[in-house]
Amino acid sequence: MKMQIKHITLWLLVVLAAPAVAQIPSLTSEATNTNLNRIDGKTTGVVYYVSAEANNNFFLQKDWVIGILKLEDGTIFRNVRMRYQAHDDELIVYNNNLRTLFIIDKEIVKSFTVQVGTKVIRFEKLYFDGFQKGDRYFQDLYKGTSKLLAFHFIDDVKINPYTDRYGILRDKEYRPAVHYYLYNEKNGFSRLLMKRKSFLKVYPEHKKEIRKLFRKNHVFITDEEGLILALKLLEDSGIAN
Repeated sequence: MKMQIKHITLWLLVVLAAPAVAQIPSLTSEATNTNLNRIDGKTTGVVYYVSAEANNNFFLQKDWVIGILKLEDGTIFRNVRMRYQAHDDELIVYNNNLRTLFIIDKEIVKSFTVQVGTKVIRFEKLYFDGFQKGDRYFQDLYKGTSKLLAFHFIDDVKINPYTDRYGILRDKEYRPAVHYYLYNEKNGFSRLLMKRKSFLKVYPEHKKEIRKLFRKNHVFITDEEGLILALKLLEDSGIAN
């Protein structure tokens, strides 16, 4: 009897410790595709347990927001509670029926849109062929002939050890960061910095024209609006087409 109890206890521990992968057949109350019970059409993901450290440092949004999730097969889920976990580049959603958080499988996601206040923010999945190749979620800042994209991430920075208010020893802090890219299907990704010289590197054959265009229109790139303005001018002039 004691041996049986030990085996049962061990089996329970293994089950509880294993990563939980689940299908999410009813993610939201509204879906444009009603054929959600087929295996290939179900949203799948890994159960996510959010720690206090992750909740305070890893997410792009401070709170849960309402969003729209679009899958590669065309299925669209609306009114989904979600947050983008920028530390690991993952989309976390809350399933009302199961009352559980899930990391949505990235391979089945096409895009997602969230609303923060009055601002609508759209992310799309693209294959990044630079350092650390693979699928990533990029925020769409501007879409013309080319796209202006932002990749959000959380930098782990080593610091001098200190004891926090809970008595826990810490030796790093988390700093939000963004990399900006110019993207089109022909040329792929080109990294952009908050400098006018970045565009000169992307279009080296038009250096003189770009300098003249930026001077004429008083373009100073110090924020995302400056990047968008610069790209629009380059497209309007035919340089970026």
